Parts: sequence; structure tokens; C-alpha cells
Amino acid sequence: MELFIVNEDLAALEHGWTLAHGDASLELTVACAWHLRQRDCQRALALALQAEGLLPPSGLSAQAQSLLMARIQLLRAEIKLLLGDGVLAQEMATAATAEFTRLQDALGTGDAYWLQASICVDRGNSLQVAACLAQAAEAYQQAGDPVRLSAVAARMLVNASFREPVATAAELQRQFPPEQELPVAVLAWVSAARANVAGLTNNPGGSIKHDLVAYHSALDSGQVRQALVCVTNAGESFATLGDLDAALEWSEKALVLARKTTWPASIGFCLMQLGDAMRLLGRHDESRQYLQEALALMGAQAGSRNYELGLGNLGQLALDVGDYAAGLEWFTKLEEHGRTQIEPDLAIKAWRGQASALFRLGRVKEGYGKAEAALALARQQGHAEGQIQILRIFAQMHLEHKLDAAGVLSASRMALHYLEQALDIASAIGGYDVSPELMEEVAAAHAAAGDYAAAYKHALAASAARNRSRRLEAQKRALALQVRQQVEQARADTEHHRKLAATLKDTAATLETLGTIGREITASLDAAAVFEALHRHVHQLLDATAFAIYLMEAQAPFLKMAFGIEAGVPLPLSRVALDSPTAVSARCARERKEVLVEVPLGKVTSSWIPGTLPTRSLLYAPLMVGDRLLGVMTIQSPNPQVYGERERSIFHTLCAYGAIALDNASAYAAAAEAQQRADQANAELLQTQVQLVQDIAERERIDNELQALNNDLEARIAQRTYEMRATLDMLAESQQKLQGIVDTALDAVVRVDATGTIVGWNSQAHLIFGWTPEQAIGRALHQTIIPEQHRDAHLRGMARYMQGGASKVIDRRIEITAMHESGREFPIELAITRVSLNDPEKFEFCAFIRDITQRRQAEEEIRTSLEKQKELNQLKSRFVSMASHEFRTPLATILSSTDLLSHYYARLPEHERTELFGSIALAVKRMTKMLEDILVIGKDEEERMEFKPLPMALDTLCQAMVQEQRAELSGAGPLRHTLDLSIRGDALHASFDEKLMRHIFGNLLSNAIKYSPGGGTVAFDVDAGDEAFTFQVRDQGIGIPEADLPRLFETFHRAANVGNIVGTGLGLAIVKRSVDLHGGSLEVRSALGQGTVFTVTLPRIPA
Repeated sequence: MELFIVNEDLAALEHGWTLAHGDASLELTVACAWHLRQRDCQRALALALQAEGLLPPSGLSAQAQSLLMARIQLLRAEIKLLLGDGVLAQEMATAATAEFTRLQDALGTGDAYWLQASICVDRGNSLQVAACLAQAAEAYQQAGDPVRLSAVAARMLVNASFREPVATAAELQRQFPPEQELPVAVLAWVSAARANVAGLTNNPGGSIKHDLVAYHSALDSGQVRQALVCVTNAGESFATLGDLDAALEWSEKALVLARKTTWPASIGFCLMQLGDAMRLLGRHDESRQYLQEALALMGAQAGSRNYELGLGNLGQLALDVGDYAAGLEWFTKLEEHGRTQIEPDLAIKAWRGQASALFRLGRVKEGYGKAEAALALARQQGHAEGQIQILRIFAQMHLEHKLDAAGVLSASRMALHYLEQALDIASAIGGYDVSPELMEEVAAAHAAAGDYAAAYKHALAASAARNRSRRLEAQKRALALQVRQQVEQARADTEHHRKLAATLKDTAATLETLGTIGREITASLDAAAVFEALHRHVHQLLDATAFAIYLMEAQAPFLKMAFGIEAGVPLPLSRVALDSPTAVSARCARERKEVLVEVPLGKVTSSWIPGTLPTRSLLYAPLMVGDRLLGVMTIQSPNPQVYGERERSIFHTLCAYGAIALDNASAYAAAAEAQQRADQANAELLQTQVQLVQDIAERERIDNELQALNNDLEARIAQRTYEMRATLDMLAESQQKLQGIVDTALDAVVRVDATGTIVGWNSQAHLIFGWTPEQAIGRALHQTIIPEQHRDAHLRGMARYMQGGASKVIDRRIEITAMHESGREFPIELAITRVSLNDPEKFEFCAFIRDITQRRQAEEEIRTSLEKQKELNQLKSRFVSMASHEFRTPLATILSSTDLLSHYYARLPEHERTELFGSIALAVKRMTKMLEDILVIGKDEEERMEFKPLPMALDTLCQAMVQEQRAELSGAGPLRHTLDLSIRGDALHASFDEKLMRHIFGNLLSNAIKYSPGGGTVAFDVDAGDEAFTFQVRDQGIGIPEADLPRLFETFHRAANVGNIVGTGLGLAIVKRSVDLHGGSLEVRSALGQGTVFTVTLPRIPA
């Protein structure tokens, strides 16, 4: 029994099992269960239980029965492991190992050690993994199984690649040269080892290629667990290349496959990788959800490396979002697990994470100790990157917490000391690119120490490093794109080969059908039977509402309809002159070639016969035998453009068969007529024996005539034989043409029987819906491509049609949505026809389907563009109207004031001149404010508003804005309003974008004052919370009508009750956009005549 077999061999094994009996059936039952253990756990367990029931009464020896029982126990142990019960799996695997050893079955013993290695992987004991694989290799060597030996050797290289990737690469080259062809089961592990080596030696592009080869090979050989590992690693490599979209796509694909298996550890592993991809994308809440679910599912594997990587990912996520207490907790848990591991990178990661969290929590001394431990271990292991990261943490501690070296060195000098060590380590690594962040930290440390020349030098180096980093990122993204294109090309090639095979199969079936039809038609010597056979097969294979055969008249240049049926009703027989200028049948006979007529909707051809159905598609072809024209055959349909190259090729084939059969029938009729005349002559001779002498000459004449007829008949048969061979050659050419047409079909063609079951599925259907022919055929149509919301209507329509009711979709072209194999819905164009089979009571439905997703998308893009253009035109009109109105008042003020100053400056008292200059200044400020608002809105419309938070004191900023408003009020005349500022909370230092803050509260305070009556109070309250800041601006003004609240923040919108109060309608729109850029929220409450309260909530961004 093999360790793994490919899916094709499993199908053959299951087929043989269904045919087997007795002891052979028992052994095949166990074999099927064994090879289904990862493909379908529940079915494997059911077959194992069935086999156990067959063992006692079987005729197998005790030795053979014990071997089968040991194999069943090993199968159950593996399924227990997959379902997360590692303890019971170990007990059962150990028992199976002992039993195989007792029975001296080396292959079984090796397979048991193979499983125990997997159990040790889940426990995180890499030394024990290596030991189990070595014992498996020894058993396989003893059994002389080269495939198993290669598989275990490749798996040992996978295990070794984590510790010594360079040495493993050389061993891979030696044991498995790239040009060597490998069994699929072995290729899964060899490619996985190559992927690990590539990933650990900074070649993520190569890692992706090898991981995907390993993924497909593992799936094909039933190693679903390994397939999940490989596809997840491919997603991680895409993330390394910076292609986070591809990383997320492959991680989600792995999770879908894992959830189908219901294996907790595999689902947890896939969730962990997906969570890390979400972290890199900045989707922290989703990342935390996935990672916590992963840890819960991998709880039974708490000692495994995967579990510990999950702990580290949660710790890094906590540091990313600034939750340092949680980060410390996760990295502490990682340290507790990492102490039992031989991989030192986990301990380094745990201590480094704890150090980062501790010093940011203010526990500097503890953080210092963790960093020292991590640095010592990293130096011991030669872990250069780890040393650099830890030295940077030391430098941050000294700079941020002002730690000096007991009075010997200042904090900045100590930071510089550690950073220079990091630079020395980086320079000693060949090809290592120093990060721009490290160079910037060195520059900052030099500046803090007063060495500005060195700071400038390292700042330049940081800039150069950042440019190199960007180039490398660009190269990585290009490589990721190249890899993705190669993967897609490989996938497309695979799909093409599958579609080609399906097309060839369909073509062969069509050719075989035509051959059977040809033998049936040409075997008949009766013209009427030939007509009926042609009509029956034409109706089955083609859209032929009308069918007719015209034959040449022997004595006149006419075509006579010998057979005609339209929609089941016989057509009136008619004659057509060969020189008719309007009859298409006469033209076809004259030109002796096919004639295809497409009639536009609403028009009628000149050859249309009153009383018959109007047709849209007409196809005529001559009935030829060699160079002789026998007549013309035609098919017609009320549907447009139904006769493509495939249909015409089939029609030509039927015409050729029909011509041969009709010619044979004509020859047979002529021979029968001659024989009848001969019989009549003999009867006359018998009746006139008395006149024998007189009639001898006549008899000799008749005999000669008969002989001539017989000679003519033999000659005609010989001629027919020659012509039949020529026709068969023509048929072969037509068949080749038909096959080419089928190969290049662009529409999906799906055939469904009367029960709604799929019986035909071409290659284009596979391409559009994702189901292979093997998967689709035999499935119910409504469970395969019909979305759930349409299924009831489909089933009701089928039932109504089967009971004789009318159909709303047959013989029509409609647009509807369909469902892809992945569950995705998309629009299609659908045409369904009914096709009769050989049995008149049986029929099928043939659906022609086209994916119109791109067409719908183009329509939607055009619609969106038109709506956007309309919105821009409205915005332009509103802006022109506002500008012309709002600029007029301040311009009038400026013009009148300057005119008075120009003419009466010397006469005016000093205080009046001052008032006039103040009016001009106030008007200019008002226009400047309006222009600034317009420019801000313009930037936002072009998506050029930027959010640049900087550390600042909130109380200072708010006091400055209030003071500015008071100054403006004072400059406009005697103070008529009271502006109160209230600040609550102590933690007032945070990061804000000062320009956006001034947009927010400058507009809110200005509006509160503008729309409040004189003597009113405007309150500005600030509340500094732990997580967010809350601001309230309250006035006692005119209030806002409830009908205006939904549109309050739209550009240029002003409330209905503003009256003559000047304004642009831009202020609140700017406020809303500025709050959104801060990631905050904005609420408004208002009562007419009582006032308005605006509440702004902004998240706290650490300074």
C-alpha cells in the first residue's frame, strides 16, 4: 500500500473497489479508506468501520488481518491528529508502530514513524521530528521502497531548512537535481524545501513559485495538510514582496480550504497568517480577531512553533497600536513557551518585544535587562539583524529617558555608542542595506550630542538609504507582479489543456453521432424513409423549425418539393423553376453551393410562402453526388443567426449522407422498375405461347433491353461506389472543420436533461463558471450556477413547463445573474432552446451563455461619469453665484472707503480716517477668509488636503484661537459678545494638525458669533479624555431649521433662516472635512431661536 497516490489513481482504485468481491473487496476498502484520510476524514472513518465488520468472516490469514487492522489504527491516529487530539493520536500511533514491528512490516513501521514526525511538529519538538524521520527512512530502506525513501529524504530537508538554509540548498541540489522528474508525492516535499530555502535566503519570488508547485502537488497526492502549509507560505512571501493584495488573496484561499477540512490546527495556522497580513495592511481590529481565533484553535498545539509565532504576532500587533501593556503580556507568554525550544530566534524576538514594551511603559530598568539578555543571545547565535534591532532599542532608551553612564557619558553619547555598534555590525555583513531609520537615528543622536557636522553627514546617508529602500521596494513589487503573472499564466495553461481535452471529447462524440446517423440514412433504399430520417436527425441536431427537400425533375428544368414540414405540419408541395430570380432554392441549385440568408427583423423574403411562419435564418445546400445535382435541402428558423460554422458543417454532413441515400434509392427504384417490366414481359410471353415464333424477335429485343439495363445498373453501382468514396473524403474534411469550430467556441454551452441535471458542459462553461466538466456533469443546474434568489423561480418554471405550460425563457435571449463556483455572482446573457432526442418523448435543454460582466461595468462607468459631470456643473453654478454675491459687499465697502479717503482725507478727523481704514482692513480680511475657504474646498475636491499631525499643547492652541476671535471682535467695533473658554483634563499634550484645527474651530467660533444676537455668550468647552478629546461650541443664536440639518455640511449650503447675514456656505463643509481627516466625528443639536451646539470628538494621537 502506497503512502500517497494521486487523485487519478484514487479514482481508478475506487472504481475497482466497486467491482470487487470477497477478500479483494476488503483489501480495497482499507486501501480506499487509507488514501481518503486527508481528502475526506469522515468517509475514511466510515470505510474503516465497514472494513472492520468484514474482517472476521473473511478468508484472509491471521497475519493479513492483523496488518489491515494495524493500518486502520494508523489511519485513525492520523485523523485524531488532524482533528486536534494529539495525545490520543500519539497513543494510537505508538500502538500501530509496535504492531507493524511485531508483524515485521517495514513499510507500515516507516509510515507510523512518518505520522509520529507530524505529531512532533505540532508539539514543536524539532529534534524529535528529525529522529522520527530518520527511523522512517531506516524502515523504508529495509523495505526497498524508493518513492517513500525520496519522500522522507525531502521532508528531512524541509525540517533542516529552518536551521541551515544554505547547507540545505546544496543538499537539495545533490539529492534532487532540478532536471530530475519526481513522483507527485515527492515533488510536494522537494518543492516545499526549495521554497523554504528561497524564502530564508532573501528570494521571496522563487519561494512563491516553489510553494505553489508544492501546493498543487500536495493537493493532487492527497497531502491536504501540507498543501495548506505551502499555500499559506506563498501568501507570506507575497507580503514580503510588498504585494499585500496578493498576500491577502492567497491567505484567504488557504483559509477557505482549511475551513472545509474542519481541522483546528490547520484553520488556526491559516488564520494566523491572514491576521498578520491584515496587520501589515493596517486593519488592526480584523488582525486581532483572526490572531485570537487562531490561538484558540491551536490551543492543543501550545508547544508548536506555529502557536508561538501567533503569540509573537499578537505582541507585535499590540506594539503597532500603542497597547504596550498587552504587548508585554503577549511577549512574556512567548518567552515562557520559547524556553523549551532549540530555535533561539523565538527567545530573541520575545525579549526584544518585552524590552520595547517595558521602556515605553516607563519600566526602563526591567526593559534594559531584557534587552541585554536578547543582545547576549543574538551575539551568541550570530544573529546580526537581531543585534542591530536590540542596539537601536538601547539607543531609544537612553535618548527618551535621559539615561547616562554613571556620569561618564551623557545620554546622547550613550545612544550614539549603541547606534555606532549597530552600524559596525551592519557594515560587516556583505550586501546588507542599512535602513534609513537607523541612519536617521544616528543623525539625531549626533545632533543631540552637538556634533552637527556628523548629524548632517548621517542625515544625507539616511536620505540615500531611503532612496535605495524605495528602489528595492519597487523591484520587489515588480518581482511580485512578475510572479503573479507567471502563476496566472500557469493557471491559464492548465485550464486551456483541460478545456482542450473536454472539447476533443465533445468533438469525438459529435463525430461518432454523425457517423451513426450516416450509416442509418445510407442503409435505407426507400426515399420516403430517407426523408423521415433526415428530418428527424436535423431536428435533433440543429435549430430547424422548417425542413424541406427539393429534387430535380428528370424531364424539365424544375425543382419539385419532395418533402417539407414546418413546426410539425406538412408544407404544400410546390415546383420552382431553376431560372427563378427570387427563389433561393433555385439559386442554390444553379450555383451548386451553400446559401445562407439572414432576414432582418420585420422583413419578409421574396421566396416566403403565404400561410407559413416568417423565418429569420435560412440555410440551403445542394444535394450532390460527385458532379451530379440531385436537388436542394433547406432548414429554416424564426431565430436570427442560429447557423454558425459548426451548424453548417453538421448540415453539410447530413446533406452528403442524404444525397448518397437518395441516389441509392433512385438506382434501386430504377432497377425495380426494370425488373417489373421484365416480369410483365415474361407474363405476356406465357400468355402468347401460340405466337412464340412471331414474337421471338420481340423477346430477343426485350432480353437485350434487360441485359442493357443490368449492365447500366452495374455501371451505375460502380459509379456510386466511386462517388461515395469521394463523398466520404469530403465528410472527413467537414469533420475536421467541425472539430476546429468546437475548439474555438466563445460561448458557454450547457445541456440539461428534463430533470434539471447537467449532461453537457463545454470548455467555455468551465472558464466562465469555474466548474470542470467532471464536477458539473451530473449536478443539478439550480445547485451549480443559479443564484439562491432565482432558484425557486427556476424550479417552478421547470415544473410548469414539464406539465405543459408555457416557458418565459426558452427560445429567448435574456440577461440575468449567474453564480461562479466560488460563490461570486455575475451578469450573463442567456439563450435556451429545447432539443429533441432519438426518442420523440425525450428531450434536452441547450443553454448558450455569455459573461457580460465587462459590458455591465462599462455601462456603470459611463453612468457614474455622467453623474459626476452633472454634479460638477451644479457646483460650478453655485460657486459663481456665491462669489458674485459675497464679494460684492466687501468690494463696495473698500471702494466707498477709498473714495472718501481719496477726496476728503485732509478734511476728515483722525478718528474717522481710522474707522475708514479699519473698514477697508475688515473687508479685505473677509475676502481673504472667503478665498481661503474656497481654496480649502478646492484642495479637498482634488483630494490634496493633507493631515500632518505634530505634537503640541492643546490648551495653548485653544487659547490662541479664542484670543484671535476676540481680537477680530474688538477690531470690528465695541464688543457685543462674550466668548468663554473652559478646559478640563490634565493630559493636554497630543498630536494635531494645527492648520486643520484652526479650520474647525475658527469656523465654528466665527459662525457662533455671527449668528448670535448682541450681548449673547459663546461657550467653547474642551474635555481631554484618555482616548479622545471632546470639544463643544455653544451659542444662543438663531438656531438651524430641522429641514436644513441633513444638508448642513454640503458645500455652499446655507440654512433657510440666515436672512441678510453674510456667508459663503463653505465653513461647515471645511469643518466636516477637517474632522474627517483627523479621524473624528461631528454632531450638531439646534433649536430655533435658542441656539446651536456643535460637538467635535477627535481621537488622541500620542505626542
